[in-house]
Amino acid sequence: MPSALQQQDHWLNCPTRLSWLKLVLLSSSLAITACQSTTSQKIVTQKVATSATAQTASANQNTGNPATYRPLTVKVAGIPGLTDLRWDLVSINSKNPQPFINRPYLFLQSTAKAVSGSTGCNALSGKYESGDLKSLKIQALAGHMTCDDALAQEAEIMDVLGRVNRYQLQHNMLYLYDQNGGLLLTARASQ
Repeated sequence: MPSALQQQDHWLNCPTRLSWLKLVLLSSSLAITACQSTTSQKIVTQKVATSATAQTASANQNTGNPATYRPLTVKVAGIPGLTDLRWDLVSINSKNPQPFINRPYLFLQSTAKAVSGSTGCNALSGKYESGDLKSLKIQALAGHMTCDDALAQEAEIMDVLGRVNRYQLQHNMLYLYDQNGGLLLTARASQ
């Protein structure tokens, strides 16, 4: 009967099992690296194919030698000061928004170009597009829960978001305008 040390040595010397173990360790390390990347960058690896590694690639697959990898930096297209911040609504068409279940807010996520938030009663979600000259288009839908007296505010928020054409940032304030330059919504960056 082989000892535990001999079994472990046999397991590690098996090329298939060793390759599998290396793959698991590499996957784990990539997952940890991706989780530790900042919101403005993601880490991706690319297999380096040089003439020396290309010639030995088939030999490496049989012997279990690891391939050479190098990190690549991929920029995420966010808008500094606008995206990846919670914006608490301060005014909608010059009226103060009411918190019914929670405070109305917006959140523009740069990686997915998604908008989320709350109307004060229902959650809202959708997509946004931004371009040159601080243009901004928002397409969002709200949930279906009913709150006392919240329907009018929710309808107004959804109407306003659908008419947004451009934005302006000043300090910790966000101003959303329609295509004629009329102020639709004001929000403050949450602390």
